[in-house]
Amino acid sequence: MKFAHITILSLLLLAVYTAAKRLPTHEVLPTPILIHAVKGNPNKYIVENVWYGNGYEDDDKVTAVFKCEAPVKVNATDQPKIFNDRRAFFELTVPDSVKTVKCRRGIFDIDSFRFSAVSFPHTK
Repeated sequence: MKFAHITILSLLLLAVYTAAKRLPTHEVLPTPILIHAVKGNPNKYIVENVWYGNGYEDDDKVTAVFKCEAPVKVNATDQPKIFNDRRAFFELTVPDSVKTVKCRRGIFDIDSFRFSAVSFPHTK
């Protein structure tokens, strides 16, 4: 009886392991952001949020998210994109009183979400 249980358990584990190897994986990964100061306006920045990943079709929908702590303002915090865009741009307006800009950025699709914290000094 014990041998039958061990055999059934072994076959079940083998079936689960084999099925898990066949499951398609989706993974969207953000890369380091690029921060561009706007010429002529020291209180504005353009932030370029770039991503890559695997298991996606070029037309799969993702959403790029960029949110900052008050009083920093972001033009469009959530931007619907398709995976093949691989980038989104956000315009930030930073008041003079802010010394360090602290934000969160992320990329998510229907089944995964990746986010990270970002900070950079605001100088005139």
